Amino acid sequence: MKTKLFPLALAAFSGLIAVDNQASAQAWMLTSAPTNVVWYSVVSSADGKTLIAGSSLGLGIGQGNGIDISTDSGATWIHAFSNDCFSVASSADGTELAAVVAIPPYFPPFSSIVLSTNSGASWTTNWLAPYSQGVVASSADGTKMAMTVGLSAYYTSGRIYVSTNSGITWTQTSAPYGAWIAIASSANGTKLAALNFGGCVFTSTNSGITWVPQTNSTRKPWSSIASSADGVKLVASAANGYFGINSGYGGIFTSADSGVTWTQTSLSTNVSWDSVVSSADGAKLMAFGNGVFISTNSGETWAQANVLGSRLAMSADGNQLVAGQNVEGIYISKAILAPSISVKSSSKNLNFSWVIPSTNFALQENCDLTTSNWIDVNIIPTFNFTNLQYEVMVLPTNSQNFYRLKSP
Repeated sequence: MKTKLFPLALAAFSGLIAVDNQASAQAWMLTSAPTNVVWYSVVSSADGKTLIAGSSLGLGIGQGNGIDISTDSGATWIHAFSNDCFSVASSADGTELAAVVAIPPYFPPFSSIVLSTNSGASWTTNWLAPYSQGVVASSADGTKMAMTVGLSAYYTSGRIYVSTNSGITWTQTSAPYGAWIAIASSANGTKLAALNFGGCVFTSTNSGITWVPQTNSTRKPWSSIASSADGVKLVASAANGYFGINSGYGGIFTSADSGVTWTQTSLSTNVSWDSVVSSADGAKLMAFGNGVFISTNSGETWAQANVLGSRLAMSADGNQLVAGQNVEGIYISKAILAPSISVKSSSKNLNFSWVIPSTNFALQENCDLTTSNWIDVNIIPTFNFTNLQYEVMVLPTNSQNFYRLKSP
């Protein structure tokens, strides 16, 4: 095992943090998810254990494959809903779900929102929600949701709606009438970013009550957007042209200031980029165009992955990657990498925190690094839904202590 030691300078505390972990190269494995369907949307819980995938038969009409759910990181799947599904959203723990599904007579724009509070075991159709939805997004706790109205596949126009009670009731926002094609939310649901096909990026800092057009964002045939947990880092994809016309308008763009300014990455503008996802800290990104590309430095550089898949998902730590490939199925890649741990001191406590990992880690302590007497800190971490981090408070001692995160 590799061990990394980090020196700390804390009042009333002297010691080291070690991160103990076995790193492994990432490889892609085909899961047992259904095949011969068109994947419209795939999302992951923060820890990567729960995956929710929406699909159809590729016709946009009739009952297609629907919604399939895995609660064991893709090892097994359960068919949870049968109507064609165009978009899914999930709370960070995978319990609160919302999906845009086709309803009779199934031909667009007749679609509705279905909700689940038990990881897809049962569903409720919300007939009060506006018809003709496009894409739905959720806060980490599942209480705040936002959705675009207008099926993105048909570039129809509509409004943006928000909910503050887990999708039960919806309110039309002040966002202008337009062809809204994608929307992303910060973990706390306060910061939203939405893409108007052929327009500029719109952002909100008050859960969708008001919207600001970011004029520094070039008008593009946008296709997808993703956000870091704090809503500061954004990544957006654009198609190559309007309705298949090659115009060089494609590309992947990033923002480090909640969408105010944008930087075009080095990925080709002559490719129709279809989807993007982001880790909680915004450092790890994944995009699909003429292949799946991965960045570990917020889009500065990219490497092509050995997999195809137009619908992407990622755990909060960015170590579990998901790619849904039409007709073939869903692939998963998982790496065991050390999470970054931070520690802050207060008058009485040491506060440790780290992004919820896709592999189990235990916080351990030892008073002497020359021994192997590491023991688990007997405190259950608290999950913070606002930043997707585990948090542990430890009472410091007068003696020197050492702490580490260790994988099983």
